[in-house]
Amino acid sequence: MTRLNSVCSLLFVPGDRPERFAKAVAAAPGAVILDLEDSVGKDSKAAARGYVKAFLDGVSDAQILLRINAADTNDYHLDLSLAQHPNLAGVVLSKAEAENTKATAEIINCPLWPLIESARGLGELSSTVQVPGVARLLYGTLDLALELGLDINHEGGLSMLNQGRFLLLTESLKAGLPAPLDGVCPTINDQHQLRRTAQYSAAAGMGGMMCIHPNQISIVESIFAPSYAQIEWASAVVNAAATRGSSFQFRGQMVDEPVLKLALKILNKSKFQQT
Repeated sequence: MTRLNSVCSLLFVPGDRPERFAKAVAAAPGAVILDLEDSVGKDSKAAARGYVKAFLDGVSDAQILLRINAADTNDYHLDLSLAQHPNLAGVVLSKAEAENTKATAEIINCPLWPLIESARGLGELSSTVQVPGVARLLYGTLDLALELGLDINHEGGLSMLNQGRFLLLTESLKAGLPAPLDGVCPTINDQHQLRRTAQYSAAAGMGGMMCIHPNQISIVESIFAPSYAQIEWASAVVNAAATRGSSFQFRGQMVDEPVLKLALKILNKSKFQQT
């Protein structure tokens, strides 16, 4: 298990705003995504590649991902050279589908994070997760909602998006991948809305969320990262299991193999988030 397998917050930074790169890293998300796609206008993409390369040339220990443009664009081919930079921890592929995921993974030399944000991408998930080099799935809820005509503020739209979450979760599990990360909460200054959105996502089994502003990180981390109480419980369960066998009562709860696995999962996730 690598550290990026357990991160629960990813912070997008526009690739044409180099003054924000170091600040994004200092905000301490699980990883930073330097974005060459949606947040960068067409006339600014060449300059963005230059800014990103200059920044990557000067870092070595930061967890940096690069979001490249969709495979059906001219900018995708221009992005591929930068996507092979040795200081990248991974590459995020926009509009990921099975065929373009496979083609991209064969070119780059770091883990690939497919961003699933189309109906076709959802339909091809079972093939996408089998591509060698795929590290973790990301859920592009806003783009998918736009394509399908969903109202994300209504329970009907949420219900439809939940079907996509189910697919990402189950296909990740079957392929042995970490839990996928959910889409962004577009409201920046409404912390109550962000908290509700993150709690909903965590309850739905997602492994974290993507963020669009540094002030979203602490709330997302607090909801998705194991709490002190969870870590204490997990440690106590594991310690008890060492002397009491594989099935026993503990604090009024029956502990068997699934419960022990949950405790170990909590401790493992905690360990990587503290490094």
